[in-house]
Amino acid sequence: MTILSRNTRALFLPVRFQCVRCDPRVLLSEVEQNPELPVAFDYRINVCATKGLEIKGVRCNIAPRRTGAQLAVLEKYDFIPYNEECALTNADKQEIEEYIQVTSTVTRKLLEANGRSGAEFMNGFKDASEDQIKRYLDADPTDFALLHTVNDIKSYDNVKDFEEKVQKGLMRHRRELPKDILANVYLRERILRPSLDVVAENSSKFLNVLEVNASPLTMSQTVKNFLELSGASVNYTLAHPSPADLGNSVSKDISVTEWNFLKSSAPSELNNIDLVLYKDISTYSTTANGVDLQALLNSMYTITKTNGFVLAFLRHGLTGPERFLYDTNKQSAGKRVEEFKSKALEIGFSLVAQKADGMSSTTLLLRKATDKKAEDQTLLPVSSEKFEWVEELKNALKECAKKPEGHNLWLIANDKPTNGIIGFVNCLRQEPNGDRIRCIFNLGTSKINIDFRKSPFTEQYGEKVQAVSEEQQHTEALVLLLTQYVSIDYAKTKSDLLEIHDIEARNIRATEIYLDNKGPRCEPEAIAFAAQAFYQKVKMLHGYKTSKKFDGNVFLIRAEELLMKNVDDTPVLQDYGISEVITGECTVRTFKGNHKTFIVNNLKAIASILNDKLC
Repeated sequence: MTILSRNTRALFLPVRFQCVRCDPRVLLSEVEQNPELPVAFDYRINVCATKGLEIKGVRCNIAPRRTGAQLAVLEKYDFIPYNEECALTNADKQEIEEYIQVTSTVTRKLLEANGRSGAEFMNGFKDASEDQIKRYLDADPTDFALLHTVNDIKSYDNVKDFEEKVQKGLMRHRRELPKDILANVYLRERILRPSLDVVAENSSKFLNVLEVNASPLTMSQTVKNFLELSGASVNYTLAHPSPADLGNSVSKDISVTEWNFLKSSAPSELNNIDLVLYKDISTYSTTANGVDLQALLNSMYTITKTNGFVLAFLRHGLTGPERFLYDTNKQSAGKRVEEFKSKALEIGFSLVAQKADGMSSTTLLLRKATDKKAEDQTLLPVSSEKFEWVEELKNALKECAKKPEGHNLWLIANDKPTNGIIGFVNCLRQEPNGDRIRCIFNLGTSKINIDFRKSPFTEQYGEKVQAVSEEQQHTEALVLLLTQYVSIDYAKTKSDLLEIHDIEARNIRATEIYLDNKGPRCEPEAIAFAAQAFYQKVKMLHGYKTSKKFDGNVFLIRAEELLMKNVDDTPVLQDYGISEVITGECTVRTFKGNHKTFIVNNLKAIASILNDKLC
């Protein structure tokens, strides 16, 4: 009442009072009878009173406004998989599908009017109504450039050749087509935001972002907004082959540099980048099909800082109307995604996340990662009931700040789902050294043991440690054996088998997986015996030594990762000890990957080496 009686509109805080008189028995009795007590206030003598309570001489001060205060943001947090086949909200999916239906209908009518069949371009949709078509044609032509292109082709009555009509329509709308909503589905929040959050959560607060884009429509504003919502300060640069074509469409806070990535490597001023964004426009531009992916990815790998990210926006297919236009123009999305991914992995990137819209667009989040050791990480369990860990947290943060980059502090929220760890971590990341904070949140009710040396945390953390348990060795061997005969989900199978601690029971479960996936017919006992024998053979590989020396030199091609890792800390020699059993020299060439993948991923390079050595 004291505050509300003032004429000034401001935030007042009570700071002191002259005296308080209270009769608890009267006050409590009144509250029990009626929770809404009548209150009297006399501003002339500054007294506020009710039954059983009187406050005299309350003094209030105006609360100072916070300088640099952040705007409040209302957000929802969910567990979102790194890999998704359809990462769209229902509303976005319905919007995109309706637009495809309308454009497909107009395409069919155009083709049939020119004596051609258009049913194959309907994508399984029924014809859209005339009202739907009119509504889209009356809307912004830039957002629906594909529809307007198809619709305009009908109006070229003075052109007799149908192929020529199509070419004329493409030329007229060539600058608008890359802005069509089908060409930019991956900018929807549900697809884009999770990947950007991963980048923000695993980088410093200050991000150098580079967008590599030959399209007239840039992604800068959308990306900046999402990164800033995650608390990042962004220094944004746009690399474009022809900056003059962008006009005034780029914000003044965006640096623009010229880079014709179709022909040359990255300019020298582009370096130490935290996040590279690459938009592939090969579907819309004949020149973009000439991009040398190997050279482009090499440039991106060079300019990306260690532990930095690359987020690629690609098309894995075309809708019916797009197939009509771009196949006629000899354009095709083809196998762009798989080609891009395989070349990126070959160069040295690791794949963090892959998201698709379920129709034609895909994003790949890659990282220029380095090997990490579990012992470099600090684990700190936190609880919402006891707070002894607070002092430990303060000290651990100070210690992390003294260590090299990559030494992080992991908060383990393992007590109950309502412990508030997500909001707490968001706040901590705003503090000094907050970029060293990581967390693992267990949403379940049963506690789990966190150990970066054991699956699934080994895969989640992405480290390669030498010392592992014999249980992990045995499981790895079983999964390796299964992959040679049946098609399985590698990560899921490995996780399932690791939960079984008895070797015999694990062999039996591996046998069941083999039979369930219809492997070559064999007796279950023989399969279990083969599994155990395979494990023993693989286990002997690292320690095998021949009894005599061989004459000559050896050229060894090997995988960077081991087929199986040693149980103890004994290192495996780079040449597997071959130099000790030959009279000459052992030359080693190492390729990224493990013994299951390195030949497939580096086939051309290995073939070239073998050709040089044998010819």
